[in-house]
Amino acid sequence: MAQLPGVFNAKENEKMTDFSPVPAGWYKAEVVKSEMKNTSAGTGKYLNLQFKIIEPEAHVGRVFYVLMNLVNPNPIAVEIAQKELASICAACEIEELEDSTELHGIEIGVRLSVKAGDANWPPKNEAKQYKPASEVEFEEEGGSPFTD
Repeated sequence: MAQLPGVFNAKENEKMTDFSPVPAGWYKAEVVKSEMKNTSAGTGKYLNLQFKIIEPEAHVGRVFYVLMNLVNPNPIAVEIAQKELASICAACEIEELEDSTELHGIEIGVRLSVKAGDANWPPKNEAKQYKPASEVEFEEEGGSPFTD
């Protein structure tokens, strides 16, 4: 038996979020959280962006994460991260970025893929492309919003 630190009222707390991946395709999303973190090796830093899906309706509120190695001893990892951040900034119509919070709350289009899981990790979404939200179109009801 484990004594809790107090009475836990389940009705006063949010339930767990579904972390299974959403289907591959285009979504409208916005950055809701961001932070720079140290890499596990301690030799660099990465920008961790948490996105929340805004459209389509069936997936509103779902989250996915984008990690970019902006400080890393591997110059290729840094180059990839800089290209991805430049694409996000372009979709947000931001030319210069000093603080990641400047990205928060700006609706953009994100094309997600689904990366298969393995013995150590479950399947997850990966961002593959970004564009302004105004360029994302969904088909009429009954059609699929998951087209390029």
